[in-house]
Amino acid sequence: MKNYRGLLFLVLSAVFADAVFSANGAQFLNEGFGAKAKGLGGAYGVIVNDPSSLYWNPAGLANIDGEVKRYRKINIQDEAEKAFEDGEFEDFINEGAAPPEKKAENAQPVNTERTFEMNVYGSFGELSLDRQIAFVGTGFTFLGGSLGAGALGTLVDGISGYDEAGVSTGSKDYSAFAGYLGYARGQGSGKYGVSLMGFEEKLSGNSLYGGGINAGIQYGILPILAVGMDIQNLVGFMQKNVSQSGEYQKLDSILHFNMALSTPPPNSNIKLLLGFTSNIDEPETEAFMPNIGIAYGINKYAYIMLGLDNGYPSGGVGISLKHFNLAYSINRDKLGEDFQHYAEFNFIF
Repeated sequence: MKNYRGLLFLVLSAVFADAVFSANGAQFLNEGFGAKAKGLGGAYGVIVNDPSSLYWNPAGLANIDGEVKRYRKINIQDEAEKAFEDGEFEDFINEGAAPPEKKAENAQPVNTERTFEMNVYGSFGELSLDRQIAFVGTGFTFLGGSLGAGALGTLVDGISGYDEAGVSTGSKDYSAFAGYLGYARGQGSGKYGVSLMGFEEKLSGNSLYGGGINAGIQYGILPILAVGMDIQNLVGFMQKNVSQSGEYQKLDSILHFNMALSTPPPNSNIKLLLGFTSNIDEPETEAFMPNIGIAYGINKYAYIMLGLDNGYPSGGVGISLKHFNLAYSINRDKLGEDFQHYAEFNFIF
């Protein structure tokens, strides 16, 4: 993804040459999406917990884990005989099992079981210069962890095209699509995940293809402190030229690092998010782009957000219920052209 700023300016200014498209594809993968992610300035990978994790940090899928049930198998006949031998049969009748001091002595191993959980997530963004971006996805508990799948799409209508000589080639339509499949699981205080991505990008009938692997972790250091890190396109490639389908080039690897600091319980209603984004393959120009976010819980269900994404402000509001989450945010685009709007929902079953 070379010459990012120059290409972005061309795309958003509705001037898009075919030659530039061939050499600098997949820029839509850098846009990002989601009301919470954008409202918090992009400092989101450390707390993401829904199917948008496929993009922001695959480890977040592991938060789709259902409810944990713990139970102990008890052999009633053995418990009764033991209580009778110990002269504590009356206690057994009254309590239904051995008294507390004997329960620990005779207890069987505790078994745990997770209930099934599924999330259905959707996000839509109205971007500057008549662009739209959308993501839909689902995640559910699977084989001791969580499995997720999703699709990201973007669309621009009526782009004015020019050839290499600067001659107009007429109006063109641009669209791009990416599909994601990921898996994550938790172990101790950590969560670990990976997602596979494949994309197709189209400009007036010409197409580019590519794909990559995203990987990430979330780790709780203290009850009030957590860190998260992910790499988009840890391994990634794209078609080098629309006319040379056999040639490929590397996609830039993008590193996100975030930390979340919460106020101590029981009033943990403020969360401060700090982090940065770094283009590993373009350290000269994109080595450190800061991300800052603050979430404040107004009450048990509603919260507000403020953020800065490399100096560009954002804000939003959200509602979090047991089986439904809804959020809206607004931010200034990175060209300073206009404000952008995002809305998202997440159903939890």
